[in-house]
Amino acid sequence: MDNPTISTLLGAIESSLTGLKECYILIDALDECSERNSLMRTIAQLASLFPIKILATSRKEHDIESELQHKATIAVCIESSVVDTDIGVHIRSALQKPQYQKWSDELKDEIEAKLMTGAQGM
Repeated sequence: MDNPTISTLLGAIESSLTGLKECYILIDALDECSERNSLMRTIAQLASLFPIKILATSRKEHDIESELQHKATIAVCIESSVVDTDIGVHIRSALQKPQYQKWSDELKDEIEAKLMTGAQGM
């Protein structure tokens, strides 16, 4: 079975939104979307036609910030040292599990550093 086209999906969404007083759309990990420019244009199109509220999560990416800066009512940055601290605590806790006890402290430190760098506050 073939996947539906974007226009078919958009038509289904528009049909679903017709007549609603308000609708909430959640988009998780917008920065990981391979077609995010197209998705952001589609969201803007829907927002101009229907009373939708959008909650999107994303890392700080210039193109996303530029596209959404005039459309967003509230932006909350969760990339902070507090989040990094929480991620570090979680990683260290996970590395204390019995199956990792045979690993050297140097290896655990390297793993923690790599994961922290890759997490980028997320």
